[in-house]
Amino acid sequence: MFNDKVPTPGAVRVNFNFALPNGIEVSPENDPQTKLIRITNDKAENIKIKLVKMLLPNDPTLIIPGFEWTVPSMPDQPVLVCQLDYEK
Repeated sequence: MFNDKVPTPGAVRVNFNFALPNGIEVSPENDPQTKLIRITNDKAENIKIKLVKMLLPNDPTLIIPGFEWTVPSMPDQPVLVCQLDYEK
């Protein structure tokens, strides 16, 4: 469901592999995972992965256009960000 209102076809999975280097990536489920977090996109259909980013310690705050809130970095660890949207 998008915004708890619109039924959305498709699926986006999140895979965690703590043996891999820190980071976030987008790739199809059958490709080898190379980062700590992988967002799969091969079955997303109308779900759009708009932003995937890793903020390093003390990076500037991330401002996402169209949102009232921001994503601050942390002083001692990375922050991994993924923004999803739905388009018909």
